Amino acid sequence: MSDPRKRLNRLAWLLFSFRGRVSRPAYICCQLASMPLTGFYFRAIVAQQATATPSPVAQGLLTLWGFFLVWIGAAVLAKRLHDLNWRGWWALLFPPLGLAWVYLPWAALALLAVLPPRPGAGRFGPAPLSLRELLALHKISSLDRAFAAGRMTAEEFNARRAEILKANETA
Repeated sequence: MSDPRKRLNRLAWLLFSFRGRVSRPAYICCQLASMPLTGFYFRAIVAQQATATPSPVAQGLLTLWGFFLVWIGAAVLAKRLHDLNWRGWWALLFPPLGLAWVYLPWAALALLAVLPPRPGAGRFGPAPLSLRELLALHKISSLDRAFAAGRMTAEEFNARRAEILKANETA
């Protein structure tokens, strides 16, 4: 996953697509990242409304910013609901992720963050990788880069890769 285009595509999928499933850690990270962005959004709205003559350009940019916060929040929330084997349409009953800390009780957010996913593949796609599996993939990709750069032999690469896979299976 070292290709920047793949990372960009993965980020675009996470933030803008309503298909698939997202893991609990990814949901929590998105939730935490949305809070300051939403706070800045509300501060900008208050500052804009406090001016005597609000700028139409600034109002348009704030509207666009708010639309993106709502879209991103709904997309991530729908994928988290898919991970629980619920339909993404339930996301319409919740305020979007970016505004959830204002309207939705903290208990409901915590519940979505801690409910275990449906194991295995479901109607919304395969299960997202666990944090342990993501770390193992990161270690293996680091090994790949080191091997490609000539910093280790094929035997060292295969031995370390086998150790990582074995540790991942037993954990």
